[in-house]
Amino acid sequence: MKSKGKDNTMKYLNEITGFEWASAPIPEGFAKVCLCHEAFWIKDCKEENGLWTGTVDNMLICTEDHGLLYGDTVSFTVTEIE
Repeated sequence: MKSKGKDNTMKYLNEITGFEWASAPIPEGFAKVCLCHEAFWIKDCKEENGLWTGTVDNMLICTEDHGLLYGDTVSFTVTEIE
């Protein structure tokens, strides 16, 4: 997986196989994303130049498919839900 931003351990969601969509964060700092047919929340979202960063805020069931875990720091670009 390719990393973007300042943190080399950060996962860029849009480049993970199985990425489906990422919503624009709501004012409370949460965004919803979908990978491998699993939708989950990203908390503490902050934006810089169109790139959002935050922390996975759910226990995930498809970790084997996408490699993410609760508490991972991730980045993403908002996309349209298709």
